[in-house]
Amino acid sequence: EAVLREMLSLESTHTAAELLLARFLLHGASAEGWRQAEGLALDVIKRHPRHHQAHHILAQVRRHAGDAEGEAEALRFAVDSASCDPYVLLQYASVLQDLGQDATATEVCRRLLDEFGGDG
Repeated sequence: EAVLREMLSLESTHTAAELLLARFLLHGASAEGWRQAEGLALDVIKRHPRHHQAHHILAQVRRHAGDAEGEAEALRFAVDSASCDPYVLLQYASVLQDLGQDATATEVCRRLLDEFGGDG
């Protein structure tokens, strides 16, 4: 953590360092760590509104807080990215299904199959 914070002090807008630190903080069990991770993700999103990794971190924070709608919204931005990975699509579909949005969840699953293989 100290090394990542030092990287941030050298270049305050170093996106990669911010996201690494946020991911590191998510693995700690402290509420303060989760708040800091959320703040870092939001800082990156302010500068790069479509940054899929920052939105995915934000989704993890929202899930941890029990905010399924906030998680779904953050994941929606993450899956809009062209570089979205299949895990994020699957997570998004699962959250949508939990929220009772089965039709949208089905569409996300179709996208998952279209983009990453499968015969339907």
